[in-house]
Amino acid sequence: MTENIQKIQNTAPAIPTGAVWHKWDLHFHTPASFDYGNEATSFEELADRINRSDLDAIAITDHWTLDGYEKLRPFIKNKLVIPGIELRTDKSARSNPLKTGGEGSGVIQAILLFPPNLDLKEDIEKNFLHQIYLCEREESGLKITRKDLVELGKKHSGKSGLSEKQYYDLGCGQAYIDYVKAAKAAQKLGGLVCLTYEKHGGFDSIDPINDSIFKSNLVKDCDLVETGKEEIRRSFFEHTDILKCCGKKTPCFRGSDAHRKEDVGKRYTWIKSELSFEGLKQIKYFPKERVSFAEQRPTYSYPRIKSISLTNIDKNHPLGTLAAPVHFNDNLNAIIGHPSIGKSTLAELIAYTFDQETKQEEGEAQTKIEYLQEVNPNLEAQIEVAVGATTSKISRNLEGAVGGDLEMHEFSLTYINQGYIDRTARDSGAVNELVTAKLKEPELARTAGQMKQTADQLKVQRNKYLGRFVLEREKQGLVEELAKTEKMSKLSESAANKKLGEHLEEATKKERALKSALKELKNLEEILSRYSAELAQIHITPASIETLFPSIKGVKIPKISTLAADPLLDITALIKKVEEAIEFEKVKAERKDLMDKRKTLFEKEGITVSAAKLAEAEKLKESLAQSVTEKQEEIAECFKGKESVATLVKTLLEWKKQYEDLNAASLIEFNTGLEKIQAVYEPAELEPWLLTVLTDEAKEAWDKFTPAEEKKNAKFIKPSEDDIGKLINRMKKDKQCETAGAVAHIQKSLDEGMLPFKDKDPAGHIKWLFGSNGPVLPEFLKLRLQEFALLGKNQVCYDGKNISTEGLSFTERCSALLEIILQKGEEPLLIDQPEENLGSGYVAKILTEKLLKRKMERQIIVISHNPNTVVLADSDMVIALDHRQGGDDIELKMGSIEAGGMQDVVCNIIEGGKDAFKIRYERYLISGQGAAQESELQGAETAPKSKARASQETAGTASV
Repeated sequence: MTENIQKIQNTAPAIPTGAVWHKWDLHFHTPASFDYGNEATSFEELADRINRSDLDAIAITDHWTLDGYEKLRPFIKNKLVIPGIELRTDKSARSNPLKTGGEGSGVIQAILLFPPNLDLKEDIEKNFLHQIYLCEREESGLKITRKDLVELGKKHSGKSGLSEKQYYDLGCGQAYIDYVKAAKAAQKLGGLVCLTYEKHGGFDSIDPINDSIFKSNLVKDCDLVETGKEEIRRSFFEHTDILKCCGKKTPCFRGSDAHRKEDVGKRYTWIKSELSFEGLKQIKYFPKERVSFAEQRPTYSYPRIKSISLTNIDKNHPLGTLAAPVHFNDNLNAIIGHPSIGKSTLAELIAYTFDQETKQEEGEAQTKIEYLQEVNPNLEAQIEVAVGATTSKISRNLEGAVGGDLEMHEFSLTYINQGYIDRTARDSGAVNELVTAKLKEPELARTAGQMKQTADQLKVQRNKYLGRFVLEREKQGLVEELAKTEKMSKLSESAANKKLGEHLEEATKKERALKSALKELKNLEEILSRYSAELAQIHITPASIETLFPSIKGVKIPKISTLAADPLLDITALIKKVEEAIEFEKVKAERKDLMDKRKTLFEKEGITVSAAKLAEAEKLKESLAQSVTEKQEEIAECFKGKESVATLVKTLLEWKKQYEDLNAASLIEFNTGLEKIQAVYEPAELEPWLLTVLTDEAKEAWDKFTPAEEKKNAKFIKPSEDDIGKLINRMKKDKQCETAGAVAHIQKSLDEGMLPFKDKDPAGHIKWLFGSNGPVLPEFLKLRLQEFALLGKNQVCYDGKNISTEGLSFTERCSALLEIILQKGEEPLLIDQPEENLGSGYVAKILTEKLLKRKMERQIIVISHNPNTVVLADSDMVIALDHRQGGDDIELKMGSIEAGGMQDVVCNIIEGGKDAFKIRYERYLISGQGAAQESELQGAETAPKSKARASQETAGTASV
């Protein structure tokens, strides 16, 4: 039977999962209990009900007997079954007995749980049942057997003729045992002692005032407490007064106390461990982290890495012998191994798969990935990840090719390689930069973006309004031009201008006729010049023509014959005479006189006129009127910009408040759980902003929005920040206010058109501030001075010192970095030797507590050589890379700390073996430390606890 139990117990899951949540019922009865609800229920029926339930582990805890466990166990499949027994003790709520009636009211019940691998006959019966006497009467020889319980029932009943079952029930109702002796005997066998709290047989009814010592001693001697209330569970591991009285954290569980098959699975406890009795024992050390009273199985929505597989790896490489995938737990994973065995290489392969930078370590010629590319060019890493309940895969070979159903950017990973903390801590500003990056959460970034967008819109609308000054100057020029055009049009219709126009038109016609005659002569000259050579070669003799053609008498043949002569001389001479003719001069003088008279007529009205302008006067007037209307519309639109500024300023200030509220909440969340690191918000300073506004921005506004015509008459000289500073200080002193009060005073002075104070300040009031250089600057300042909405900066303090401005030691910066890295983010954290450069005291007291807390909020994978990091932080999965016996090949071992064989592996790798651990333990014991491992080292389970051990257990420590 024992072999069968061990076989079932040691059946390993197909995939190593480490410590995971299982559903346990640690208080369960069978028909073997004398008070079972339905005696007709068979063990086969009860086992069937259990097999069909989703319970993972069940403890059979019948009253006074293990018979129910022995009968039921063979019928239960694929579940952990723990032998147990429920006993009435000699302890009772004496000052406040239970009012449930019946004999034995107020007696405290104890549940004893034993390792399933114990032999019922040889171990439990011989070393426990036959060692504990009933009713404190050793002389009677009554022990925990059915026979003796029947005998006890006969003695107390005073009746005869009852059945054996009736006497047995009476005996069970009367029997009790020595609690302390029973507890020690059970614990010596490796068992667990449990007390019920608020139910019948519980110890909550003990008067906490008069019997506090009695009550606390009960808890000190027990291992577990049964309760159905979450607040009670929490009090046993976090209530200050309870911890002080009991001297330890005590885990609680919720059992069904089922006395009917219908109650199977109705009440249970979620326990995070290997599905083994050794896993159950771990809740003694970690009652908060490993126990849950939730209705549903605790699950994790944050991103997790589930496994990594290496393919195409050279078998000659040390990692080439990793035949199976490396699996990871959802919480804390510790990768351990001897030096240079491949731990950091494995970590870098994970980081490389998600395109994380693998920084070169100081002194190395190449990174581990670069080295792998040389010796394993075909290697490929395949990783399975999960977000919530959804799983995905991604792969990447050493050439960079990515495969799978997930893109690298879709899964975040924080990778801190070996030496990162050391390198970063040497830069005094790096820690502060890291905090800034960690605090920029999406909502903060979005709000900051909205602020920037609003500020940009505000600048556009402010500039739009200030642009009106240029537009108004342009409109003014158009209006003046339009007025002149209208006058010109009016004068052009006057009698004097019309008369001058008629004379000018006559003179113009006459001049045009003279010029036309001259042009015709020049045209004839041009024709004759073009054909003069041909004409000179034609010889016509009048006499010969007349002789040959006597019939044509009467034709002017002699005149025609002269065409062959040179007529150009006569025409050229004529043209010269015409050009010099006095008629041209007379008509020019006449036209000039008429035009001068018209000019004088218009100039009297301040109008410069031309014939073209007069001709287009009406069209020009319409065009100018349209331009004036358009400019007016543009100016009206500018005033809408001023209205928008007021709305946008309000919006900007609302965004700023929202950002600061979000940031404050983010800082609270960031600071929660940190020991020495505290991030604080420092608001932006008003005075530097004000100096910039009153110097550089004011000059820029004047240059951009002052019309060119006004710039001709004034030259703006930007004042110095020193002069502005003096002005601000004078106002602050005069008005007894801070910088914000000075700004308000400037705004009021601008609105009222008054100087800020009557007497002169060192800079002569800096006249440009109050409009001596035109209207642009006062309007600019009225708008701009209401827009102060700069965001401050988050500063980080370590142990009260500002990291950016005050000197921190190297160790302090390392500690600060590590706290920040652990605290912020929900993505998986892969960190190589987090304890590097940190004192052992910090690792044992602070780092392990941080890991314990954060591992429930994000997946953490650490590579470590420090036993405190691995053991005291309660690694849910240990991934051990060890050399195979007699060779250099790597053997992969995975499991939780409590898994079979893993304790020896952990001890051999990170403690140097049990002998080395024992020597260190004995040395520490001299100073009163290390006694938590006393029983494991010396095999003395019954040895009394030292104060050091009690202190260790209070801190939630566990031995390797």
